[in-house]
Amino acid sequence: AIEGLEKAFGVKLSGVKVVGGGSKNRLWNKIRADVTGRLIVTSRIREATVAGAALTAFKGAGRFRSFKEALASMEAGLESHAPGESSGKYDELYKVYLELYPVLAGALKRVKGGRR
Repeated sequence: AIEGLEKAFGVKLSGVKVVGGGSKNRLWNKIRADVTGRLIVTSRIREATVAGAALTAFKGAGRFRSFKEALASMEAGLESHAPGESSGKYDELYKVYLELYPVLAGALKRVKGGRR
């Protein structure tokens, strides 16, 4: 998914911001960093939907001049998870996956019976 976004927008992402329930687990965030080879950044604010609605309301009320300024107000609560030594192992496995997927795609589609 990350590579698809990079290709679609012509950018290289150095990191990914993660919100919601899955962002609470530090081990899971570390695994994500290792697998993607990118910095994973989480917010200590766990209710992202509520926080986003509040920031939008504050922007509308004139508390912030822009959404960029509103988002910057949350930056103090960020936690980073950098890729570790095992990141290279995932790179090798991903290369194998990229070789296998085109070979197996037709068979996997037949196993699913053509359903999405």
